[in-house]
Amino acid sequence: MTSKAIPTHLVTGATGAGKTMFVARLLAQKSRGERWAVLVNDFGLKTLRDAPGVSEGEVMMREVAGCICCSAQVAVRTALIALIRAARPHRLLIEASAAAEPDALLSVLREPGIAPAVALRPTLAIASASQLANAHYLANALYRKQLRAADGVVISAATEEEDRAGRAILRDITRPDKPVYAAAAFALPQL
Repeated sequence: MTSKAIPTHLVTGATGAGKTMFVARLLAQKSRGERWAVLVNDFGLKTLRDAPGVSEGEVMMREVAGCICCSAQVAVRTALIALIRAARPHRLLIEASAAAEPDALLSVLREPGIAPAVALRPTLAIASASQLANAHYLANALYRKQLRAADGVVISAATEEEDRAGRAILRDITRPDKPVYAAAAFALPQL
């Protein structure tokens, strides 16, 4: 597929947590001349196409309908391979739906036909501070699993107080040493 493995970031989180806005912020950090690719499995494709930093020829996007970790695994493989071949990106972002099972999705990325093309970088779960304070979300096993499975958690919070409260809740869900970032301050390492 490609001679050099593409730095690949998986972004998970609940609907409304801010995944699409977070990916849009990452796209705005893209250096001029770099080609990035984005595979979207939620409803944010139009928002991302209008995001700052998205210029013709430098960001290619594809959308996959259905659950990319189970019923649409064939679709995600096909879309991923086509996207990599067409874009030949320097970086790949995958925005998973709220229903995505992190272990199953990571398993797809580690398959022999895909693994040589992608260099999996830290996976990130986006967590809204208001969702972290909501018992409905905290009772959802998949939501908790996404937070635990991610290499780091990015909190989207409106105030410092919400950020602090969200971090305290996360310590009870994940390991205490898991990196937690503020969405507005997060930056990917340079290529």
